Amino acid sequence: MVEYNNAYSKVNYVKIIARIFIVVSSILLNTTLRGQQNNNPEYLAWTQVLSTADSLMITDSTAPVRFSITDRFLGEPGIKRRDPSDVIYHNGNYYVWYSKVHEGDVGYPGGWSARVWYASSPDGHNWTEKGIAIDIGTKDDWDGYGVYTPNILVYEDKFYLAYTAIKPPFIFEYSMPSIGMAIAYSPDGPWEKLENNPIIPPGEGPTAPDGFLADDASFVIHEGKVLLYYKGCPYKKDSDGKKIREGNTFLMVASATNPEGPYAKYPIPLHRGHESLVWKDENGFGSFNMYWWREQPKYFRSKDGFNFIAICPLPGFNGNDFMIRAAGVFRANFNENRPCWGICMSGQGLARFEIEWSE
Repeated sequence: MVEYNNAYSKVNYVKIIARIFIVVSSILLNTTLRGQQNNNPEYLAWTQVLSTADSLMITDSTAPVRFSITDRFLGEPGIKRRDPSDVIYHNGNYYVWYSKVHEGDVGYPGGWSARVWYASSPDGHNWTEKGIAIDIGTKDDWDGYGVYTPNILVYEDKFYLAYTAIKPPFIFEYSMPSIGMAIAYSPDGPWEKLENNPIIPPGEGPTAPDGFLADDASFVIHEGKVLLYYKGCPYKKDSDGKKIREGNTFLMVASATNPEGPYAKYPIPLHRGHESLVWKDENGFGSFNMYWWREQPKYFRSKDGFNFIAICPLPGFNGNDFMIRAAGVFRANFNENRPCWGICMSGQGLARFEIEWSE
């Protein structure tokens, strides 16, 4: 890690200048962007800056990490299990949560109309589906249509299950997802949804990098604060003045003094990516950008959890897809835990994958 750590000083100046540019341009452009959504210069600025940051890879040589899939499970025709959470261990069993959607549901095999289910395992290899963990709300609730992409946090003897949701009616082009949370005293539930849900709604205004959606939560505990990483995407307006997705997605972060919030959003994207996985270890923070619309996935590092730089490409990309999709990893704790294995999507079901580090 020595060569990686030394490289931070070489790129931090560029990153700082780039972020100052984004903040200043956001202030200057905020009034002029309204009504100009089809050519959103703020989005173009983010894309250009993050593209430059992503290209500042320390090395293009062999990545210090390798992936291999070992076990596939819970696959069956007509049902899609997808977007697994991180994995935890409690009282002799491993636990994972995931989206479950049935053929015939709107958007299948996408997870927009899913429910959150969970499974347990005595050894991390042989899994048994246990049942539903989070159901949809009423038709008038913010989570009344679908609940999906869950993730788990264990904090002070409580279990916090974050999930993404949308309210009815579901229209892919216009439905704007938010992140909510439920609490339990056991990984088997029962789960109680927070009254102040959603805890991470889409941002306000056309300059917000998460103005259209907030999705895919991931937790890290750092210096007494809860860091909630998530996927954001800005919006533009169509010919009818309705908000629609603008471009692709960014990794975002919000912080709070406890898991229930309130959360304060960091207003600037951290790096590009649609399926990102974040953790903290003895050397700082790591992130895998596992999917970015047919572009090479990358391994990122950060000293503070906010300023990330690309280290190297990830192996396992065939030019169109990545072997590890929508993954969660085993979290021995949420303070310092470099991942060594996890659960990802595989066909109609899920799979265990191993992570081998050479550094």
